[in-house]
Amino acid sequence: MFYTELDSNYVALNRRQGYMTFSTTCVQQIEHYGEKDEQRLVPDEGSGYLWRLISFARFEETDGGLYLELEV
Repeated sequence: MFYTELDSNYVALNRRQGYMTFSTTCVQQIEHYGEKDEQRLVPDEGSGYLWRLISFARFEETDGGLYLELEV
């Protein structure tokens, strides 16, 4: 399990289109999640499974619905 903090940015291209970006500012692995001795490790320490993450979301309203594309 991981604890993360993110920065996000929203851009409206027009009334029907836009995108968002998300990037991690802090990732901490949680050892013994859900147990009495649960603890967050120091940022960037642990198994190394995930230390950075950047995501992009694009969206467009059309045809009476919303199209969403997500990249991670």
